[in-house]
Amino acid sequence: MVDFPPSIALDGCRTAYLCIRQVQYACTDEAAQKEGILCFSSMAKNYAEMVLRHGNIIQRWKAKQLLKKVLRACGSEG
Repeated sequence: MVDFPPSIALDGCRTAYLCIRQVQYACTDEAAQKEGILCFSSMAKNYAEMVLRHGNIIQRWKAKQLLKKVLRACGSEG
């Protein structure tokens, strides 16, 4: 996998989190909802790992905060 610059990877992580929230509220089919949450949480994790490898201290902190939000959002789904 190609590593993106930290600023782009951080935007990708943020976008993946927002997609998780969108799937939670907009998707009516439970199976599709779980699949979407799984897909976007994996995407958020991958982008955050890129930031943690190459980002500066502020970008790494923001990535960790976004991962915590993702975990909370996924935790509410069970």
